[in-house]
Amino acid sequence: MVVKFKCASAADSAREVAFRVGRLSTSVPSRLSSTASNWEQATASAAGFRLNKMLVATMQAERENRFWARHDALTSLPNRAGLAEAMNARRSGRAALLHLDLDGFKAVNATHGHETGDELLRAVADRLRGATRPNDVVARIGGDEFVILTDDLSPAALKAFSERLIAQISLSYLFSCSRVATISVSIGLGLTPEHGSDIAGLLAAADAALYRAKALGKSRCAFAPLSMQ
Repeated sequence: MVVKFKCASAADSAREVAFRVGRLSTSVPSRLSSTASNWEQATASAAGFRLNKMLVATMQAERENRFWARHDALTSLPNRAGLAEAMNARRSGRAALLHLDLDGFKAVNATHGHETGDELLRAVADRLRGATRPNDVVARIGGDEFVILTDDLSPAALKAFSERLIAQISLSYLFSCSRVATISVSIGLGLTPEHGSDIAGLLAAADAALYRAKALGKSRCAFAPLSMQ
């Protein structure tokens, strides 16, 4: 399209000046369109990353909650709930539950303080882990009480196993405060199927046997009587 204008020169002579006006483009330049598309993709990618991070954090928190619902916070050993779960998942057959109670722990706690007492409990847990088989379950059920769930051992083998545990636990402990303490442990044993097939029956039998071991002078093991069934 050609548009003509009348313009006055310095000599007042009229000249026609033609201006060629091209069509105005209403389309977005390709470079600008590409930039917008990249920005949208980056925004979507960032949102997806944040959402994925939130989901991973939520799943991790749920796993941790499930873990600590079944484990002791001090030693990371299974607690009563974890022990019951392990018992329910155990294959059928002979099994034994050893109920351990530390002899002399309260004196260490009173003399050296609760932090040293906690350190001692963690050390005992480590020794029990090292003295048991991979398929055995070592649990802490409260205070200075531990439980070991094991199977495929004869009464004679269980007695020898208990005596090895007593020897291990009775070795001296060196604490981070440079103090040394010595304790021992008494052990009561309940058997399945002789004393029941669930965790409650085994614990009751092993607890009665533990009381007997304490009464006999501590630092020893005792079996629950068969008459308890």
